[in-house]
Amino acid sequence: MELESVALMLIVLVSIAVSIGFLTSVGSEAIGSPIEKFASVFREAAGSIAFGKSYDICQEYNGKLVAQKDMEAILQAMYDGKCSSNQTSVQTSFSLTKEDIAVLMKSMELGRNASQIFYRRDLEPIGIGAVIIRGNPGNYPIKMWDKLELKFEGAPQGDIIITVTEEGCDPYDDNCEVMCSYMEGVCDPLCYQEGTGDGTPCDIDCVDSDGNGNISGVDMDGICDLDCYNNFFDPQRAYDPDCAWQNVNSPDGICDPDSMGVVDGVCDPDCAENLTMCDPDCDGVESDGNPGGLLSSACYVCDKTCNGFCSMSCEREDNDSDCPKGFQGFNNLTECCGNGKCSVEAMEDCKTCSKDCPAQGVTCENLGMVCCPSYASLGNSYGCSTEMGLKEGEKCACSSQCDNSSGLSCTGGHCCPLGYMWSEDEGECVDRADVLIVAIKANMGVYSEGDISRLEDKIEDFRSALSSDGLGSMFLYLDSDEVEDICGKKVTSPKDWRNIRATTVPLIKQLDSKYLIIIGGHARFPQTSVASTGSDAPYGDISDNGDGGKYLMDISVGRFPDPAKGDMDVILNALDTAIGLHKSGGVSLSNKVSPIMGCGGLDNRQWNSGKCFCSAVYGSSCQACSGCCGNLGPSSTSNKGFVMILAHGPGPAREDLYYGGGFNVGPSFVNGISVKNTVWMTMACGGAHLALKQTTSDSIAMTFLKNGGAVFFGSTDNNLGSLGSCYVLGGDNSIGSLYVEIALRFKEGVRIGDAYREGKNAYFPKYNCPYGQMYHYHINCLLGDPTLKIKKGFSA
Repeated sequence: MELESVALMLIVLVSIAVSIGFLTSVGSEAIGSPIEKFASVFREAAGSIAFGKSYDICQEYNGKLVAQKDMEAILQAMYDGKCSSNQTSVQTSFSLTKEDIAVLMKSMELGRNASQIFYRRDLEPIGIGAVIIRGNPGNYPIKMWDKLELKFEGAPQGDIIITVTEEGCDPYDDNCEVMCSYMEGVCDPLCYQEGTGDGTPCDIDCVDSDGNGNISGVDMDGICDLDCYNNFFDPQRAYDPDCAWQNVNSPDGICDPDSMGVVDGVCDPDCAENLTMCDPDCDGVESDGNPGGLLSSACYVCDKTCNGFCSMSCEREDNDSDCPKGFQGFNNLTECCGNGKCSVEAMEDCKTCSKDCPAQGVTCENLGMVCCPSYASLGNSYGCSTEMGLKEGEKCACSSQCDNSSGLSCTGGHCCPLGYMWSEDEGECVDRADVLIVAIKANMGVYSEGDISRLEDKIEDFRSALSSDGLGSMFLYLDSDEVEDICGKKVTSPKDWRNIRATTVPLIKQLDSKYLIIIGGHARFPQTSVASTGSDAPYGDISDNGDGGKYLMDISVGRFPDPAKGDMDVILNALDTAIGLHKSGGVSLSNKVSPIMGCGGLDNRQWNSGKCFCSAVYGSSCQACSGCCGNLGPSSTSNKGFVMILAHGPGPAREDLYYGGGFNVGPSFVNGISVKNTVWMTMACGGAHLALKQTTSDSIAMTFLKNGGAVFFGSTDNNLGSLGSCYVLGGDNSIGSLYVEIALRFKEGVRIGDAYREGKNAYFPKYNCPYGQMYHYHINCLLGDPTLKIKKGFSA
C-alpha cells in the first residue's frame, strides 16, 4: 500500500512538471495570471491521475489568446488524436505570412502531405493530410488578433483546416488594416497618411501622438488625415487638428463636431459661426491660430434655451434647461423638451413634449394616430394611440380619442358632449358637474409643457377619486373656447378677478356645481380684493349682483396654491394627499392638539381666542391650558389629525412667522414634523397670505401642503382677537368666533368644505367684528380639497 502511495506521488510530481512546461510555452501573452494558469493545469493533471483521463490541450485553450508555440502544440495534438474534439477556437497574438506557414508546417510532424498547403476560403476537406488555410487575402493569411477555428477532418487521411472567423489586425505588415482602427492602443501607420481620405475609419491612436486618449494642440504632427476631418461624430471623438490648421484662413464647409470644446490652438472659421458648436480657440483675439479674431458665441454666451447644447459659459443662475446646474461638460447634458430628442427616460411623450415627440417636427396625427399617453394599453412609447373617433358613452382616457367632430370630450372615463359629464349611477352623460375644477392657462407660463401635462394627468386621477366618492367633476381652463361654448363667456383678462368671476358665475350655474376648486396661487388665479388682501369667497357666490356687494358663498370653495415663482410639487402633492383620503374615507380629527397663547410662554397676556375655542369645541375632553390645549411647542403638532394654533403672525408679508406661546418659528419647522393627512387651523395674522409669497419656503401653508397636509385654514390679512373671558362664543367676535362656528360643524360624514361654508355664513350676521362683518369672513380661506369627508370628529 505504501509503495502504491509513493508511486502516485511521483506521478503527481511529474504531472506538475509537465504543467509547468505547458505554462512556460504560453508566454506573457496568455490570458490569466501564472498562478491561475498553474492551478488550472494542475487541476487537469490531477483529474487525469484520479480518473484515468489524458490532458486535453484543445479544450484547455479553446477561446483563449495563444502564442505561436501554443498553436503548434494544438495542431500536433489534433493530428495525434489526443483531443476529445477535433475542433477548437483560438485568438492569435502573432502574424504569419505564407512563407512562415510553409516553414511551420514543414517543421512539424504532420505527415508527408503537410507541405501541400491550399489557400482557398471555399475549399472543403479533401482527405489527403493536406493543410487548408481559409485566411485573409494577401501575403498575411493569419494576422495578429485574428480569431481562428482549428479543425482536423477529412478521409481517408485527415486535413488540417485553419479558418479565420473574425479578422484581427497587424500594424506591421504592408497593408492598411481597417481592424486596427477599432483596437485600443494600436495604430497602423499605413492607415494614417497626409491628404488621404479613402473611407478608412479614423484611428485615434494615430492622431493622438502623446497617447493620453485626448486630442489637443500637442497632437499636431503635420499630417492631415482627411478620414479624421468631417462633419460627423466619431465614437472615439477622434479628429485631426492639422486639417483645421490648413484651413484656418478660409472656411471649407467642415466643422468637425469632435473638436467641440477642445483647445488645440486652431480657430476653425466654420465652427465660429455655429451656434451649437464651441471652438474655444475662437476667442475674439487675433493670433496665428485665429488670424481673423473670430468669436464663438457658443463658447462664451449662454443661450438659456433647451437645444441639446450647453455653453461652457453657462452657470447655475442662468438656468439653461440643458444644464440647470451650469456647465459640467459638453456631453453631460440634462434631457429637456426642445433638444430634438424624444427621451422616454425623461418621461417625454407627445403630451409632455410635443416639440420632440414622437419626433422633432412630427405629430401623432402625422402618423395616423392621436396623442393619449395615459391610454397605455393602446399607446406606444411616444404616447400616440390608435384608438380614436370614439362615440358618446364609449370609454376613453383622453379627449383626443373622442369624436371631436361631434363636440365630444373625455370626462369621467367616457366620451360626453361639451358641458356634460359621465354619471356611473345613471350610465349616461348628464349636464352637471358636482365639482368644478378651474385654472387659467394664460397665467401658467411659469411652468413647462411637461409640468402642465403632469398637472392635467394628476387632476384626472383626482377626478377618478372624486367619482369613487360619489362626486362627478369637470376640469376646465376658464380662458378656453370650451368654456365659452358651455356658458357663453370665457376669461379675457386673466389678472382681473371681476372678469374671472363674470365667467365662473354662469359656468357654475350651467353645470349645477356644488364645489369650486381653484388650481394655483394668487399669481396663477388672482384672489379678490373684497374687504381684504385676498379672498376666495366671491368665487363661491353665484348671485349676479354679489349679494349687493357682500359676496357670501353659495357653494364651497377650496384652492390648491403655489408660490409666485412656481412649484408644481405643491399642487401635485396636495392632490395626491386628497386622492388618498378620498380612497380611505376622509380625514380623522380625533387626535387633536391646540398650541395657544395665554397659558405661558411668549406674550403671556390673557388672550381668549385660543382658550375659548378649546372650551367651546373640545369641551371637557381638552380644556384650556392643559396638555392638549396650552403652551405647547411646534413638535406637539406632529402626527396629529387636527391642529389649531394661536400665535402671532406677520400679516401680509413676504415670509411667514409664528410667534407666541411655545412658538418662534418660520416655515422650515414644518419640514421637521409629520403633517400627513392633517387639518390645520391657524389664527396667526396672514397665515394663509398668498400674494407676496415668491417661493414655497416663504409660506407655512404651502410647505404644509407640499409635505402631505390635507387642509389648511388661514387668513390673508391681520386677524383680530381680544383679552379676558369668553364673553361671546369664541371669545372675541373675530377669528376665535369664526373658527368656533366652523369647527362646531366638523361632524362625521360632513364634507369639510360644507362645514366651512356653513360656519362662515353663520358667523357673518351674528358677530360684531371691530373691522366690520365682512372683514373676517373674507380674509379667511380654505387651502386644499373642500370635498373631503370627515371620517372621525373631535369626540370619536
